[in-house]
Amino acid sequence: MMQVDFQITLEDVATLSVYHARTSKHTRRRMLFSQSLGIFSAFVLVMVWHDWTSVERVLYFIVMCLLWLIGYPIYYRWAIKRNARRIYSQSESKSVLGEHTIAIAPDGVSERSAVGESRIAWSGVERLEEDGEYIFLYIGPLVAHVIPKRAFKTTEDANAFLHQAQSYRSTKPEY
Repeated sequence: MMQVDFQITLEDVATLSVYHARTSKHTRRRMLFSQSLGIFSAFVLVMVWHDWTSVERVLYFIVMCLLWLIGYPIYYRWAIKRNARRIYSQSESKSVLGEHTIAIAPDGVSERSAVGESRIAWSGVERLEEDGEYIFLYIGPLVAHVIPKRAFKTTEDANAFLHQAQSYRSTKPEY
């Protein structure tokens, strides 16, 4: 059994929201659609606005393309983080924020916080993912245990935890 104790902050929850948006096929498609629609709208405006010179049309179109291709994804990530912070700061969120303990064992994952305990078998863990700062144990399409890598003493400890979780999950018993 391996165990890790850590503190979950508003920033950690917001990071999960951004991570999910960045890795979700649905969200990426929606962003691509919005960007395409914005660029198409800029193109239509350039074509129908008759008072502009050719140089003004080209400059406007280039600026709008850059805004939609670079500025929109930045704004989108900012809006997701803002919404997550707003949602979790307005409620008491005692079950989400604060001290947590996650333990992994061959039979599953247990999580403990100030307000309760939960246990889930490996068959209930949909996927394990990581980025540079977090390990995510997804137990639902939009629900994950967020484990900050800062909770581990070293990067090797974080990697060992992740590899052990992956090993347990890959050998999960069939019921």
